[in-house]
Amino acid sequence: LPGAEIEVKARPLTTVQDSILFVGGKEANVLSVDRVGCEDCDACILEADCNPCEDCDSCDAICAAECVESLRFQVPDLNAGSVSISLYNLFGSSDSQAFTVLEETEPEDTGEEASGDTGQAPE
Repeated sequence: LPGAEIEVKARPLTTVQDSILFVGGKEANVLSVDRVGCEDCDACILEADCNPCEDCDSCDAICAAECVESLRFQVPDLNAGSVSISLYNLFGSSDSQAFTVLEETEPEDTGEEASGDTGQAPE
């Protein structure tokens, strides 16, 4: 739904300030970028002189086992339907990925009056 917070797994990630995520062509509010357990992976990639955006055979096992990267964003105000998302940062841009924006629905009115628990303490 528009306004919902979504977490995506992606790599390589950098910082909130360096990350731009487009949803259906509209820039989303990036709330956080988390990189947990990535120190050994980063050191290996640097030592092996690998490009962070490409495969690094000597570091793949370390990175896959220890490094978890995620980005949280808020879905922009868009019409319901299928759109694409794409991420841009220091390392470049991602391929577009399919994303579905949902339409908010009103709860069905049963036409019955509420009875019973009002949620208030008795007097």
